[in-house]
Amino acid sequence: MTGQPGKVQHELSELITQRVMAIALGYEDANDAARLACDPVHKLLVGRNPLDGEDLASQPTLSRFEMLRIARNCCA
Repeated sequence: MTGQPGKVQHELSELITQRVMAIALGYEDANDAARLACDPVHKLLVGRNPLDGEDLASQPTLSRFEMLRIARNCCA
């Protein structure tokens, strides 16, 4: 999932895991995504290398992902 061509793409499973793990750790909304994106433990939970792995999705990416899911449910 990407907002602009040429930008980093995130796998759907990673976006879901990132949100679920953030919620499980007490981060109920996506506002903390920028801080958690480079957190080694959060990267490990998502399945990326905690030291060398690319950063996780940003807050805008997670928000677009959540809004897409809501929009699809409303139109179904």
